[in-house]
Amino acid sequence: MKITYQGSTLAKIYEKTHKFDLEDSYNYLKLKTELQGKCYMIILLYDPTDKLRIQYHFQPEYREIILSDNDQYLSPGVLNGPLIKGRWTLKTIINSTKNHINKDNNYKITLYASKNKLNLKNDNTLKSPVKWADYNCKPPLSLNKYKWDKTYNTTSKWYKGDLHAHTICSDGMLKPDEQLQVAIENDLDFYFTTDHNFLPLCWEKSNILVIPGVEVTLEHGHFNAFALSNLIDFSNQYGSEKLSSNFIKQINNKSEFISINHAFFKKWEWKYVDSKIEDFQTMEIICDPQHPDAKIAAQKALKAWKTLLNDGHRIWAVGGSDTHLRKDYQKYGRPPTQIGDPATFVLSKSLSAHHIIEGIKNGKSYQARGFSMRPEFIIGEQYFSPGSDLSFLFSNNTKHKIKCNIEIKSTKYPLNLQLILNGRPINNIVVKKSGKYEYKLELKGNKYEWLSVEIRDSNGQLIGLVNPVFKGKKKNTITHWSQLIKKMEES
Repeated sequence: MKITYQGSTLAKIYEKTHKFDLEDSYNYLKLKTELQGKCYMIILLYDPTDKLRIQYHFQPEYREIILSDNDQYLSPGVLNGPLIKGRWTLKTIINSTKNHINKDNNYKITLYASKNKLNLKNDNTLKSPVKWADYNCKPPLSLNKYKWDKTYNTTSKWYKGDLHAHTICSDGMLKPDEQLQVAIENDLDFYFTTDHNFLPLCWEKSNILVIPGVEVTLEHGHFNAFALSNLIDFSNQYGSEKLSSNFIKQINNKSEFISINHAFFKKWEWKYVDSKIEDFQTMEIICDPQHPDAKIAAQKALKAWKTLLNDGHRIWAVGGSDTHLRKDYQKYGRPPTQIGDPATFVLSKSLSAHHIIEGIKNGKSYQARGFSMRPEFIIGEQYFSPGSDLSFLFSNNTKHKIKCNIEIKSTKYPLNLQLILNGRPINNIVVKKSGKYEYKLELKGNKYEWLSVEIRDSNGQLIGLVNPVFKGKKKNTITHWSQLIKKMEES
């Protein structure tokens, strides 16, 4: 059986639904796509039970996808299983890039159903797949086979990872196995795979912990949904200038935490002015540092984060490479950002998805470019990690001396270590070699305050950020993104 769908569109957002019938038993279904223009295309294929069997996010290029009843041929965006007789639904969404509106975007989709033996592998098929979902998962998709408690290392320590990475499953250049190899070369212990609007159903086998995530990619901003266990229908949100409260509620219910991504990059600026601050648990500060916008965008994100902390919000800072490109691909006249730059280090009870997620949700993390730290806050004989609430030690008249210890290991010096109290630097230490650096200060009373650490290079660029410790509470006055921007403009 062979079916071809093709068309052309000038629309900013174009959606088309095709229906076809499988009237016989087949061994596999092959889907070929061709796309031309400045756009991307999302393909969603549902079987007669409304189970989502194929989901992919494409840039303009040729792709071939295989859906089979044989798990020897597993692809991250394909749910293998029986090719059920009856009516299937193919949903196509084409979104033009901003500089290509009112220009032709052409597409062609060809479906082949065959009873022949499948004896080939293609670029989307994994070499040594580990299943995260099988045909028995709840519709439309759920990760019923992912092992959240599988432990790769039982030691409680700082683990190095990345919270933002792309592959050929959306608009990245690297296959999952190639990305894993770069992660190994950069000494990562874990990373989240966050392809655009794509829930991975399997991955390459590795000693690195890979945690599923989705970069929810909408018209007016992107955010990461970490450890998303069920795919949410995002298609109705594309053209909307407001984030549906029901949509965000679903995302929060089905994921462990969500993060606003690269909010101040010119091309991907966060424009959902009515979005609620309380809906997001983390914010990306250092992102894609090789991008021309990165330095200014990181400073704006840092200012936004500090403004929220000063308003009493407990929102944690994270970093993300937003890696897309191969090492040898030149862009902006410099090597592209690779996975692990920046790295997000997480203090975790073990190297398992469950404990890494727990550490991030509790603020026990810092982000760094090209170096590692061991940050500690000490009161008396008690040691506290980033993210700790110190309120129980302070009453109206209590005074405590806090010792801030930062042990640094780096290959490049000098570095500037700044202790930040309530958003302002109170000390600067020039770091000229690896070792432990210490600063003491006194805090008193139970009023709301927070303390964190920033690291900058010799040019003043932010290359490291430690999540704060807190004491006291403060009633929030900033509830929406528009209020945050207004507050930033006033200060």
